[in-house]
Amino acid sequence: MGSRLSLQKRLSALFTFSALFSSLFYISNAIATPLSWQDCLNQTVQGNTDLTAAQSTLQANTYQARGAYSGFLPQISGNVSYSYSGSNDTTFGSTISNGATVIAPTQSANTSYYSTGLTATESLFSGLSDKAKVDSAQATQEGSEANLVGVKAQVSSNLKTAFAALLYAQASIDLDKAIVEHRDASYRMIELHFESGTENKGSMLLSKANVEQAKYNLLQAEDNLITAKAQLAQVLGIEDSENLSVSGTVPVMDPPQNIDFKAASLGVPDYLQAIATEKGADASLVSARSAFFPTLSLNGSLSNTGDEWYPSSHRWSVGAGITFPFFAGGKDYYATKSAAQNLKAADATLASTHRADLFKLKNAYTNYIEAVRLVEVDKLFADATTIREKISAQKYNNGLMTFDDLDIIETDYINRQTNLLSAQQNRVVQEAAWELAQGKGAIP
Repeated sequence: MGSRLSLQKRLSALFTFSALFSSLFYISNAIATPLSWQDCLNQTVQGNTDLTAAQSTLQANTYQARGAYSGFLPQISGNVSYSYSGSNDTTFGSTISNGATVIAPTQSANTSYYSTGLTATESLFSGLSDKAKVDSAQATQEGSEANLVGVKAQVSSNLKTAFAALLYAQASIDLDKAIVEHRDASYRMIELHFESGTENKGSMLLSKANVEQAKYNLLQAEDNLITAKAQLAQVLGIEDSENLSVSGTVPVMDPPQNIDFKAASLGVPDYLQAIATEKGADASLVSARSAFFPTLSLNGSLSNTGDEWYPSSHRWSVGAGITFPFFAGGKDYYATKSAAQNLKAADATLASTHRADLFKLKNAYTNYIEAVRLVEVDKLFADATTIREKISAQKYNNGLMTFDDLDIIETDYINRQTNLLSAQQNRVVQEAAWELAQGKGAIP
């Protein structure tokens, strides 16, 4: 009896949580030093490949946006050339020798030719295509910025979920070990009653089956631990997950009140990306229409030519040119029509994305509120069943309760402890999902 009460105290103490996951400690036989939440956050910022890819994409598109302004600046080029020419053809020429005219063959001379020059061109008007290129590149950059925000939010959510999953897996093993001991103590108590003739064989066999079920649950918990380690390692960007372990808690906050969902939806990365896509489609339409406008440019050149280095013959020129597009086989017309339809599609996608984001925000917030509330409810049930289990065990030993009633109370007690642990994990997951729906998270 004393051993049984001691096991009950141990099991009850395991689930008296003063804060979320405050009693979740790493398994005592761990090899590596457990990582804290901050350790995992730092490693994720440095090692997560999704973050690295999104950051590199943004940097690449930023360079592209800067390069798009080149159309408004003069284009200057220089050239240096050399050519050497000659001929194998034989020609005849006349000379005067001793007062007589002599006709003789002569060989044409080989010649060298040098040329250097600078050319400058300035586009004064390109049918707005240069502006469209800038707008398109800026839209792509803005889309990359929104994508990076979304990736940070997603990775943050993945990290919180994976960290909580590993904490849960570690705590589940401790819990299931305690349950195995508890079920085994109950079985031995029932066995003693059976041997004394106060309990039937069916009750004893059912109690034994409960022990085996508890052992099976422990096996599942150990398998889940392997999966949880691999999940967290993937987020951290590391290969070795075998010795991975965590300790501490995931930072959580109280749910906010009086949410302006419409305002919140305007800052969601999906919506910002849809805006950038719309801007890009509008720029494409401007670019397509520019083909119907004339282009105007200025150009100038300086050059030196001659048969010796450095050539001494100077030349210069300045000029202006205007080009009128009259007919291009209809491709410009159809390109404009296509761009207009793409813009229409982008507008529709933007409106659809906004509505979808509103739904996601409201749904995530509802799940978040319910998850927080469920922890409070499950904590009350866990406390209540802990007391009921102690009382029922005493009543059974005193012959004041049947095995069937005892089994129902014990099973409910164990289920409530498991439910509490699961609810505490789900609370973290739902808060992470709420942050993800807003495009926020722990990653700066």
